[in-house]
Amino acid sequence: MTVELGELEQLWRSTSAAYEEYFSEYSPSTHYQRAACTILNLAKSRVQSISILISKSLTVDAAILVRSLMNLYWNFLFMVGAKQLGDGTGRWQFEDKPAETSHEFQRACRFLSWHWAYAYRSANRTDKVVKLYEELKKEFGFKSDDEVPKDWYQERANGIFSIKDVARFIGAERQYDEDYKHLSGMEHSDVTSAIVHNFNEKGDVGYRRFIYFKGIQFFGQMLEMTIGISGRKMNEALLSLVNKMGAVSKVLYDEIRKIEAE
Repeated sequence: MTVELGELEQLWRSTSAAYEEYFSEYSPSTHYQRAACTILNLAKSRVQSISILISKSLTVDAAILVRSLMNLYWNFLFMVGAKQLGDGTGRWQFEDKPAETSHEFQRACRFLSWHWAYAYRSANRTDKVVKLYEELKKEFGFKSDDEVPKDWYQERANGIFSIKDVARFIGAERQYDEDYKHLSGMEHSDVTSAIVHNFNEKGDVGYRRFIYFKGIQFFGQMLEMTIGISGRKMNEALLSLVNKMGAVSKVLYDEIRKIEAE
């Protein structure tokens, strides 16, 4: 049994349609919901771009965007306090309605606010930027500029200073070592990208199928969680779609393991 690119394209169309059904007219009512929806929208844009690149056989370029999407996915999981269920499905337990004083809610607020920290550091110090940056410092209890972390996800108390630390914190250290480092090779144009390009030129679609699916799967899991955060439940069609993703994942991972064994 194998999974063809056409089946993955249909899977993406179905997942995108589910997004439109739930979120085309949805208005978040809390900072937590707004942060989750913002990341989900960014993720959707990434997968749309990945889909176009895959259709044009631009596999290396698609892989670079999958790396970017993996960053978003980990940041999302970190923000919502996600923990894997451990039932073999790859699904997550998460905070759907955290208290405003919780780590999860505060992370969402930092994510939404951090533009002003980036703007202030880039010397774009208009009156508006300075005002909102000072409000940010006050909201999160920073007494000086030196106390303000470089990125919103950094947490000294939890030893989180980089995306690798985020991966470790959410339990994705193996994914970082095996997938993220590999995809970073594509981003930084090392010889790995040349090898994948050559396989692609020879008509090998195995890698193309795998990275396309990973993009769809990351988005699908964020979609499932954001539906919960928005206070709604998944319908039967979406539950069936989630189960299908689990079956496709097993098939593609079995193919990868078979190739590695050879």
